[in-house]
Amino acid sequence: MMKKLRHFGLLGGVILCCGVLMNFTIVAESEENISTPDMSVQESLTKNSNSELLESSVNYSKSDTSKSTSEYGNEGSTTSVSDKETEKPVGFEEIDVEDAVTSTYDVSEKVRPTTVAAGYTMDDIRGEYTFKKSTPIYDNPISKNIIAYFDKGDKVLYDKKGEVQGVTFVSYVTKKGERLYVSIADYDISNPQINNDSSIAPNFNDFKDPGQVNYVAHIQHEGWQGWAKQSQTSGTTGKSLNLDAIKIRLHPSSYSYKGSIEYRTHIQNRGWQKWVKDGELSGTVSENLRMEAIQINLTGDLSSKYDVQYRTYVQNIGWQPWVNNGNIAGTTGKSLRIEAIQVKVVYREDARKENPWEIINKKGVYTFTKRSEIKNNPSNSGKTIDFYDKGQQVEYDGVLKNEGKFWLTYVASNGQRRFVECDQNLVDTQDSKRNPQVEPKYDKKKSGMINYLTHVQNVGWQDWVRDGQTAGTNGRSLRMEAFKLELGQLPLNGSVQYRAHVQNIGWQKWSGPGNYAGTSGRSLRMEALEIKLTGDLSKRYDIEYRAHVQNVGWMPWVRNGQMAGTQGRSLRMEALQIRLVER
Repeated sequence: MMKKLRHFGLLGGVILCCGVLMNFTIVAESEENISTPDMSVQESLTKNSNSELLESSVNYSKSDTSKSTSEYGNEGSTTSVSDKETEKPVGFEEIDVEDAVTSTYDVSEKVRPTTVAAGYTMDDIRGEYTFKKSTPIYDNPISKNIIAYFDKGDKVLYDKKGEVQGVTFVSYVTKKGERLYVSIADYDISNPQINNDSSIAPNFNDFKDPGQVNYVAHIQHEGWQGWAKQSQTSGTTGKSLNLDAIKIRLHPSSYSYKGSIEYRTHIQNRGWQKWVKDGELSGTVSENLRMEAIQINLTGDLSSKYDVQYRTYVQNIGWQPWVNNGNIAGTTGKSLRIEAIQVKVVYREDARKENPWEIINKKGVYTFTKRSEIKNNPSNSGKTIDFYDKGQQVEYDGVLKNEGKFWLTYVASNGQRRFVECDQNLVDTQDSKRNPQVEPKYDKKKSGMINYLTHVQNVGWQDWVRDGQTAGTNGRSLRMEAFKLELGQLPLNGSVQYRAHVQNIGWQKWSGPGNYAGTSGRSLRMEALEIKLTGDLSKRYDIEYRAHVQNVGWMPWVRNGQMAGTQGRSLRMEALQIRLVER
């Protein structure tokens, strides 16, 4: 009986070998028929639907080829290698299990394309990761079909990195040109320059106080910083560190016009990169290549209403002058690194003459007392979008006065800013309740770097504002009569001094924190002012400020003791903005 079994086993082996040879011949002929000189790799891939790539449930494992995909794949998928023939994209050979655990930056022309599902993106980031445990390798981070496994201690050289369905993935190319994916949710902190908490850019949705323009920088040896906004410094100064990469995006609710922000960077050894937009990455990460220059532009209707202004802190130079609208900040051909950047979006003066109104930030809920038109701008000539009926309510985030009428404004569900005329003076609601002679209390807990308030005709003392916000009024023909400054909690010695040029008085003496410049209760207009820093503060920061003046509008920014406003022209100051800018 045992002999018969041995003979049967021998006969079975012969049959099996023949079957393998026949199958090999059929596969070879099939592959010849699939790929023709007239069909490119991309065309071949196009003939296979995305569903074929995502639904494949065949598993390849370096250590266990019998593993099921039920743990990682689509619900109910339990097919193993022995249950189903392998389905692979046309134009590529079968994925080699041994090749799957190799990685290289020398990418060949024939590379399996990225098949991440819509809504997920991966940044071009290079680095090396050391695995802390056995980790599966996937052909796609959505379907999670296991190709092989990296063992504990293995390393991978990746060229893409991103978050897919809440999990951090890196993507790499094998030596044979396959693009594969692996999760690195558990970081190896042995190399803090690559695998630390700052290796992923912070989520913009977690930024609690965004501005008109927002940006985040990746710094040599330090990784991603937190988001900065409107004129704030992103990067470092005095530490001789490269600014490696940047992401820039606008805050949609700040604008009532269509458009986006685009930018590109000039990188060491690579030159100008392609234009990207709206929070996409420009530059490099983990490659130790310095950013040398940058260009930033606004697009669409935004570009006709606003300017984007920016400046860079450059090696051996320091802060360069502000440039705008696509001009080059930084240097090219000098091998000098950018170390920090500041960006701001400002309303164009010619656009301000076309639309002289300015939104006052004020939130509330308004109940309509009559049928009211919803318009695309606060004007009788504005386009009517829809209506609110009597009794309906709207939650608004701003108010203004234009054409002698009061308006409220809000951002609609489609992201567009809308305006509705209201029959209440929402602009002056809070001001009318305030005793003009009572100054609001300064709250250190809510302070910024520089804090200020103004005394305004018919209004009295307004609330404290900070760091570039508007104090005073605009479009209401009301004179500024006095102002007062307070510094925030800055870790440097020094103070701030200021003085005002007042109607019938001229220049007053210099004042400091706790005192006001100008007059109160005398109905005298402020016409100009000067502000300067003292002590170590003056060595670390510039204080910049500008005035909104009768018949002129917003004047250019000045700094460090220069005059803002006018002298000898009998024009009232109406509003003020002040900010500290790190040198």
